[in-house]
Amino acid sequence: MEAIKHILIIRLSSMGDVAMTVPVVRLIQRDFPTTKTSILTKPGYTEIFREFKEANIIAIDLKGKHKGLLGLVKLYYELKQLEIDAVIDLHGVLRTNFLKFLWGKNFYQIDKGRKEKEELIKGKDFKQLKTTHQRY
Repeated sequence: MEAIKHILIIRLSSMGDVAMTVPVVRLIQRDFPTTKTSILTKPGYTEIFREFKEANIIAIDLKGKHKGLLGLVKLYYELKQLEIDAVIDLHGVLRTNFLKFLWGKNFYQIDKGRKEKEELIKGKDFKQLKTTHQRY
């Protein structure tokens, strides 16, 4: 397997969940110091990542050029220009599922445990669930 030279981390919302990705980025940069890191998030959340001076912070424009399916296709081509080797999707929603479909290989996505949460709510399986940090 080839070494990963450039990784993209995706977390678009909400602010608290975006902030919880900071320790993940720290670990990636600590454990893989030669791997370039890019972070895709909403424009209002880019400041959360200001400590990562070497990271490429990309603001997605969901109300403009990245709106809708055609906008996501445009985003995909913009990201491909950056020569990203692997994607870590910490958002796991329809929008990022579409990017996963376009991307193909080396796209790793969070398991949000939706089925487990549903079973817990319905009283079918009462057990401690993983926290978001553990899922990251």
